[in-house]
Amino acid sequence: MVIHTDDGLITGLDSTAGSSGEVHDLRPYTVVPGLIDSHVHLTWSGLAVPNEISNQESDELSLLRGVANAAAHLRAGITAVRDLGSRRGTALHLAAATRLGIITAPEIVASGNLIAMTGGHAHYLGVQADGPWAVTKAVRTELAAGAGVIKIMASEGLFGIDEDPRVPQFEIEELRAGAQAAHRAGKTIAAHAYGAAAITNALAAGVDTVEHGAHLEPDQAEKMASSGTIFVPTLSTYHSYTTKADALGFNSQMRATAHETYDRARHAVHLAQQHKVAIAAGTDAGVPGQPHGALATELRLLVDAGLSPAEALRAATVTGAAALNLSTTRGRLTPGMTADLIALDGNPLEDITATARVRTVVQCGRIATKK
Repeated sequence: MVIHTDDGLITGLDSTAGSSGEVHDLRPYTVVPGLIDSHVHLTWSGLAVPNEISNQESDELSLLRGVANAAAHLRAGITAVRDLGSRRGTALHLAAATRLGIITAPEIVASGNLIAMTGGHAHYLGVQADGPWAVTKAVRTELAAGAGVIKIMASEGLFGIDEDPRVPQFEIEELRAGAQAAHRAGKTIAAHAYGAAAITNALAAGVDTVEHGAHLEPDQAEKMASSGTIFVPTLSTYHSYTTKADALGFNSQMRATAHETYDRARHAVHLAQQHKVAIAAGTDAGVPGQPHGALATELRLLVDAGLSPAEALRAATVTGAAALNLSTTRGRLTPGMTADLIALDGNPLEDITATARVRTVVQCGRIATKK
């Protein structure tokens, strides 16, 4: 099969090579669409205390860190990412620089500042708002700054002081106000929601994606399937927490929470698959223990949790594109789509670990990296 490209787009697929232009022979490999990581934090380091480090850094240093982390994703065959929270919206500048061709990086859909209630989870990474009108204004402010997606915190998180991930944050009316403001602007909204109560609130508000969702329940999975809400389980985050606990300095309580959350998250993936919920692959890259460019690990863990290799690949291509609101341009190798593709050593439909063996990355029709 020959994939023809012109001006950054796929123009045709057939068995005949053209008589002009460059030809790249990828026959030893399997070619698939460029991978998509639906949940990253480009300006975070993946160290034990990334928020403390980023809070001590200048914006300029955070931006440079983000450039390096974005490059790591591209080398790993990830040609599009969704950044769901950066200090003072730094990732918006990364996205703009990528669009202008100033840096070589994946396509970046960035939320800028995430939106949290006053004193809420990860409020230091965003703006704090209380009440529907304040949330609406916060969303409009991020959109005006160039946000391509909105991130809102519907629950507490892991390992914060006195935090319990099952506890909801924001009322339904506040979440709904945020969702409506995003949708009026043609943008999507992602809800950080671990516990069942927070997931219920987020679904009632009309969010587009549920992030983490470790305590997902059957009736919620059914509702997600019927509404088309996408689930981003971030299994590799909890896998890192459980396997790197010593290096991260976790105490006994944190270790127990990590193991419990990982077990619940695997069950949540099973429920989602059982109810035919759309699943997108996201790594939460940049949080403690999570390196950038490790989407292949997430795909392996999704398969371990019950997805077929084809379903896992779909989570990092077609469904990932939907999560990024890029379904019309990315995620498939068909004419008219952006010419993002990667060559793998092995067939990921037979062995999903082939996604870790990236030999060539083509972005917008041009070779970005080659081994």
